[in-house]
Amino acid sequence: KVYTAPLIAGFVGADTMGVILSSDIDKQKDLTLALDIGTNGEIIIGNRDLLATGSCAAGSALEGAHISDGMRAAAGAMDTIKIDPNTLDVSYTTIKNRNPIGICGSGLIDAVAEMLKSKILTRSGNFNKTLIDNKRLRKKDGKTEFIIAQKDETAIGKEISLSQNDIRQIQMAKAAFFAGSKLILKEMKEINEQFDAKIKQIFLAGAFGNYINKENAKFIGMIPDIPNDKIYQIGNAAGLGAQYCLLNGEMRKKAQSLLSHIKYVEISLKKEFQREYAEAMYFPHLKLDYFSSLKEYRDIPKR
Repeated sequence: KVYTAPLIAGFVGADTMGVILSSDIDKQKDLTLALDIGTNGEIIIGNRDLLATGSCAAGSALEGAHISDGMRAAAGAMDTIKIDPNTLDVSYTTIKNRNPIGICGSGLIDAVAEMLKSKILTRSGNFNKTLIDNKRLRKKDGKTEFIIAQKDETAIGKEISLSQNDIRQIQMAKAAFFAGSKLILKEMKEINEQFDAKIKQIFLAGAFGNYINKENAKFIGMIPDIPNDKIYQIGNAAGLGAQYCLLNGEMRKKAQSLLSHIKYVEISLKKEFQREYAEAMYFPHLKLDYFSSLKEYRDIPKR
């Protein structure tokens, strides 16, 4: 026999149902945001009272695509990155401790967060023009790049760097997640005016979600500003949900019954989407009130 879990909507498939089943998001007392991070980012928000989901075109930047030196998580991928704010020297780790050949998703989030903390980037995502010349900043084809790894450190015979376009790709991905989450919350509030639409905990699903630095994901504005101990990395939740369905007939019944309780939100068709998306393109957001715990942003230039 072949069993397929039910689809929720066109761009929210059986994998999202798997995340719901394995995470027990429908049993939570506190309002929970679950993100399954991939080319199409699935967003689930809910608790035991209400459940809603939607899909955002996060793009494949967080999987290394469309990034000059981006790559998937494999041997030689830079997976953690730190920048000294005084010297702009970079320290990093790579998967399997190989000489670097590129930057994977977790490293990209670290790099952008660290470039912000070091004021290499402004909140609008531009390179900071007031920054004093540094050996790690260079012009290539008239555009500024920041060198993450020097040529003699890498296994590819050239520097590994991040360009202005690379930063934009990360901005678009993180803005899609934040704006999408905000619009789903708004829809839930419209369904029930008494609904407390404040995220209390976050589940990060998928292999990528399992390895990112939670603080840095929050710092760039990809996820809401809540305490780190309320952000849980739950691994391959979709795969685990599939196992539940294969091994447990009650889970298959639950998957079917959940369909009538899940509100699907077509995020991109919402009239407020473009405005929410544009505001979320800023680091961490145009409205700093949404990220009041991130005091460092007081000193980072806006443009």
